[in-house]
Amino acid sequence: MLQFKPISVFITGAAAGIGIYTLTKLLFNPTKNADQKSNGETNEIPQFDENKKLSVIYVIRKDLKMRPGKISAQVGHASLGIFLKIANRIPHLADYDFQKELFYCPNEAIQTEKKNLAKDNNLSHITIHDAGRTQIAAGSATVLAFGPVESDAVSVFTEGLTPIPK
Repeated sequence: MLQFKPISVFITGAAAGIGIYTLTKLLFNPTKNADQKSNGETNEIPQFDENKKLSVIYVIRKDLKMRPGKISAQVGHASLGIFLKIANRIPHLADYDFQKELFYCPNEAIQTEKKNLAKDNNLSHITIHDAGRTQIAAGSATVLAFGPVESDAVSVFTEGLTPIPK
């Protein structure tokens, strides 16, 4: 049986997500929606210090015991989704350098807490739910992605989570 290092699995998923994002951006020029979205996000353009790095945080449920390939696919879906959402709020998204921060959370309740924290701070966020065709039950929340967060503030949003080494 082939075994892959978690970082190579993540890079594969992230590359696929970014590739799909780029293709989608070329084919469809997303327009801004209403000023207030139903999920609590606004179209306000956040202001960031150009000298600071930004991070997108991925919260992966550990209790689902997903294999590395499954995690890679779910993170790829989350990458595409979160960058499409961020692109609607931040013009010239490609000008920013984003760090990807991956964390395990023990269960769905903790993942939901982190989602609510992201909402409370008006961050773009997306939760990926599995279709249930392979390893886990349909509708299971697998990965939460949110951001952008200034890299020096990541710890505020990830308290109590287990970092995944790069």
